[in-house]
Amino acid sequence: MVIISCNLFDSSDDDMFDYNSIELSDFIIDNYYEDAMELYFREIKADSTHPNYNNPIFDTDEIDKIMKIIQVVYNSSSSQRGVVFETYDIHTHPSQEFNTLLVGVDTSATEIKNFIAGNIPTGNDELDSIIVKFHFDCVWVFQIIPTIIISSSENYNLFPIMKALEKISLIHYAEPNYCGGDGNNITLNRDINSPKITFSRGYGDCPAGCTSHDYWEFQIIGSRAKFIRKY
Repeated sequence: MVIISCNLFDSSDDDMFDYNSIELSDFIIDNYYEDAMELYFREIKADSTHPNYNNPIFDTDEIDKIMKIIQVVYNSSSSQRGVVFETYDIHTHPSQEFNTLLVGVDTSATEIKNFIAGNIPTGNDELDSIIVKFHFDCVWVFQIIPTIIISSSENYNLFPIMKALEKISLIHYAEPNYCGGDGNNITLNRDINSPKITFSRGYGDCPAGCTSHDYWEFQIIGSRAKFIRKY
């Protein structure tokens, strides 16, 4: 679901979120790093001109900034803060895995057979370079269709890696391993001076497809979170 929200008041320069004033707690780092990475990836995915779009390495400073937005909501005195963090323990609904790709290949090629068998170098320098550089050390094979699943021990922005793989003649396509369904979620808008973050609870036939949702919207002003509305 796409959530469209409007400013309920004007933001001035004084309202801009002061990231430097926020200290991350161990709780947020331990429990919301992956959420922040997911939210950052959504920003990249939505904007082909994003400065991180063609960089496989996520900008950890930006991920920290998103965690600080979550931290400010966690620190707030609003009674709704306990609802989203404790009562419902709301996190992002994952859209894709950051270490796994579905790759269409020519399974008869010697280089692909070597890759599947774990024989590196495979015989294709371009493929070997990607395998080694991005730590793709696990391979699963589909028996019915000419596709393999490759997995890395690290998380990456997979867009530029997919492009690099698709330039190799042995590979027909590369795409991320998406997660379907529906459930609780977090959405974030940082395209305004005072970021807005919305926590949503899905219920009714989840995860196949939630029939209902509740939303809690917060706006970050300076270094504090203001609860805006529940709907």
